[in-house]
Amino acid sequence: MIYLDHNATTPIAPEVRDAMRPYLEREFGNPSSSHEAGVVARTAIERAREEVAALLGAEPEGVIFTGSGSEADNLAIKGVALAHLGERDHMVTSAIEHPAVLAACAYLERRLGFRVTRVRVDGSGLVDPDDVRRAIEPRTALVSIMRANNEVGTLQPIAEIAQIARERDVPLHTDAAQAVGKLLTDVEELGVDMLTIVGHKMGAPKGIGAFYVRTGTRLDPLIHGGGAKPLPVIAQASRNVAKLDRSWRGNVWWFLLVLMIPLGIMSLQTQHRPTIKERIERTRTERAPRKRQIYRVPRG
Repeated sequence: MIYLDHNATTPIAPEVRDAMRPYLEREFGNPSSSHEAGVVARTAIERAREEVAALLGAEPEGVIFTGSGSEADNLAIKGVALAHLGERDHMVTSAIEHPAVLAACAYLERRLGFRVTRVRVDGSGLVDPDDVRRAIEPRTALVSIMRANNEVGTLQPIAEIAQIARERDVPLHTDAAQAVGKLLTDVEELGVDMLTIVGHKMGAPKGIGAFYVRTGTRLDPLIHGGGAKPLPVIAQASRNVAKLDRSWRGNVWWFLLVLMIPLGIMSLQTQHRPTIKERIERTRTERAPRKRQIYRVPRG
């Protein structure tokens, strides 16, 4: 079979498969554990967080790992909605978003009484930023427009839309599942407040995603408990985004998948691969050594 549907999913890259093996066999510690095996696992996760951040031009504290792109989209939309209950009850999105975005918005309409404006696109699938400008109102809680469409490949003018949203004090989320790894993606250049990444679109296994959130973004959690720490995803203006999701979700398989995102990205054969690889490798080289406190159980 000749497989040409890489926008739907990609095979696991050989280097990703090889890198998974040690964590399936020897490095099986729970990242929540305070003993040596846990510290090794936790260190690996933080290294992956730093490498994903480098890819996005972001700080590591702004990267949250999720179980999928759909989870990240739902976290953005429902998390913002919950954080603004009683204050703002309107969302702006487009008519051609991923089902995770459209379904989450429909849920808010049905269960919480939110109003949703779905701006139309032109014959090329392009969103007109002026339509977004007209759709935003005083009670708008969020604008969510995808970076690249998975069906027709249209690249949306996210930076321009971000400027419009910022002028109205409305956060912007973009689902970049089809863009990250294929296009150079810098959250500062785009101006987004939240961004969704999906591992299996770029050589990593299914079941892992990443979510960038800017400091100052008000976001309530969807999941409570699980792992050694709760899942607080609240980054209010007076708080540092380091208080975001730092739990390990109580799932060692999830921990393994986290480590594969940077490797999957680096495996992609795109014109931007040298730049992407250089960003991640520079992060690995420049990262200062960290002290690791290891708790050993006394014998005897």
